Amino acid sequence: MKHADDMISHNLKAFERDKAVDMFNVHTLQTPEHVIFDLLPLNTMSVLDLGVGTGRTTPFLAPHSKSYIGTDYSEPMIVECKKQFPDEEFRVCDARNMSFDKKFDFIFFSFNGIDNMPHEDRITTLKEIKAFLNPRGSFAFSTHNIYGARKLFHIQLNRKPKRMFESIKRWYKTTTVNPPWSVVRAKDHIVINEGAHALALQQYHIKPEAQIAQLQSIGFTNIRVFDLQGQQLQDPFYTEDSWVYYLCSN
Repeated sequence: MKHADDMISHNLKAFERDKAVDMFNVHTLQTPEHVIFDLLPLNTMSVLDLGVGTGRTTPFLAPHSKSYIGTDYSEPMIVECKKQFPDEEFRVCDARNMSFDKKFDFIFFSFNGIDNMPHEDRITTLKEIKAFLNPRGSFAFSTHNIYGARKLFHIQLNRKPKRMFESIKRWYKTTTVNPPWSVVRAKDHIVINEGAHALALQQYHIKPEAQIAQLQSIGFTNIRVFDLQGQQLQDPFYTEDSWVYYLCSN
């Protein structure tokens, strides 16, 4: 339990820094997010936007949904949200233990926010999300992909000296604070210390087939997997994209 609390505390401190608020202060969608939103009748849906950061997805969800609430566990992020979108509702919220007086038609947990906690808390969070989702409601999220983590453990060649130096530095830091790639790739899920990331995060990575099994074990159905180009993947769900998006039903 101490290890779990340490990971959550470590990442939360990173996301409360001014540097993190500035880094995530953008309002654009990734391609699979466009695809997923287009698949849903948002105008008929009550939306819960978990891990909203500084409101990256707010302009694409709030005006187009029946109702909208944005949450994040970083208070500085929520403060920034309220500055930028004063007419919308935002709350500081721990996804492991939510306290809403209603359920939602669509719950969205973007930008790998669910990866900032260890396995046991992730399962707790997924169960909590399911509990706050209306029957036949939709849940979408992104999560880091173990197959895509291969790039972290190998030097990425680049003709530009500065980029090459950064690649070597990232490779060195990653390989000195984590198990070797041969161990990582054999796991269904693992926490990788991304010491070379600007925020030095500890992040959960999982193989797509393991993520599907995880969702099924909790009771989610109609699970669809999307790569970063917005293409729906079919079995085998192999991609070396750094993260993958999932859309499923309650």
